[in-house]
Amino acid sequence: MDEHTNDALTKTGPGTLMGNLFRSFWLPVLLESELAIPGCPPVQVRLLGEDLVAFWEPGGEMGLIDALCAHRSAPLFLGRCEEGGLRCIYHGWKFAANGQCIDQPNEPPDSRFKEHVRLRAYPLARRGGVIWTYMGPDAVPPPLPDFDWALVPESHRFIAKYIVDANYLQNMEGDIDSSHGSFLHSALGSDVIEGAHLNRKGYKYEKYLMKSGNPKFFCKDTNTGVLIGARRPAEDDSWYWRITQWLLPAFSLIPEEPHHAIICNMRIPIDDEHNVFFRIRWHPERPLSEFELYQCREGGVLFSETEPGTFRLKANKQNDYLIDRTVQNLYTYSGIKSIPAQDVAVQGAMPIIDRTREHLGSSDLGIVTVRKRLLAAATALRDHGSISAPSLSGEFRVFPVATVLKREMEFSEGADESLHGRDLSLVSKNPDS
Repeated sequence: MDEHTNDALTKTGPGTLMGNLFRSFWLPVLLESELAIPGCPPVQVRLLGEDLVAFWEPGGEMGLIDALCAHRSAPLFLGRCEEGGLRCIYHGWKFAANGQCIDQPNEPPDSRFKEHVRLRAYPLARRGGVIWTYMGPDAVPPPLPDFDWALVPESHRFIAKYIVDANYLQNMEGDIDSSHGSFLHSALGSDVIEGAHLNRKGYKYEKYLMKSGNPKFFCKDTNTGVLIGARRPAEDDSWYWRITQWLLPAFSLIPEEPHHAIICNMRIPIDDEHNVFFRIRWHPERPLSEFELYQCREGGVLFSETEPGTFRLKANKQNDYLIDRTVQNLYTYSGIKSIPAQDVAVQGAMPIIDRTREHLGSSDLGIVTVRKRLLAAATALRDHGSISAPSLSGEFRVFPVATVLKREMEFSEGADESLHGRDLSLVSKNPDS
């Protein structure tokens, strides 16, 4: 990859190719618990290189507006959340959720100056335990994406949020790289895999993952992203398939065996060198079990421990990700406890990876395909002013799967019911190419 292409894929600030693409979608920005009730304290937000503040005024309107007051650039995070808006504590200027200045108590009572003052503002919406924002130019935003995890009852899901010190792309590319699971996330013996390390009893197919570290990849463009199939040998008449659903602009559904809880990773740029990572585990049909919730909250493997009162990983670059060399020598491939920390450890050597130094192989087909899809969508948006994917909310309700299929079956057809169970036409030619 040349430097220009790397810049095009990784730069997400205002006016950039990829920044404009992200701004055409609803993006997760906060956990619902961070802006819990009307009148609660405001929350500082940095997203796509913009400094903002989120608030929920007592009257019920939520807003995401410029972080600094339009008067003398005082921080609105320190402001008073009042009926109708957020009031700056410096001179009392008050701003509604749409960014309009609605009060200037230090101006004459008959002044109409406030009518001409407006901050940048973006709409907020609550769905599925997450607060979403739309930062695009359309006066009427597209519909919210119908992710299955966002539509199930609260008891069916668990959501974590992490702040990661790296460009979104290098973390997201780990989510769609099925070959690294045979190494980075593996144990050194089946006694550990089947035992207490992750309590993976009841999983029929993981033995195939550990037996083959060089899967063959197959990719299909869909209306909303890319379907990535990684094929490994199973029995003489069958293949083991790990099928990832990657959805524009940075959502990844991680393969899981049927009937088990599923993982969704969302990597949203804070700026070019940081991203906010939402990790969701959910079950489409039932509440998460007590043990599944324990794995999420306390287990420290599927989800990472964080520094108290923050969204930052307890295992981080400053402490060498708490790598345990004894565990690495005897039990696990990495010696790092949690899967998210394992990923961050190998993906965060630089804030933005220099992809001109890469030597990609056959196992990188999914990564190459997704990069092309991102660039194609962003270029189509630039050249034509819009793309179809953001409006296709129902087509985000798809599923990943890890399964075994007969060798003569085409992977997307053989796994059709597990992938979406609705309409095979969802796996179609990229409409924006």
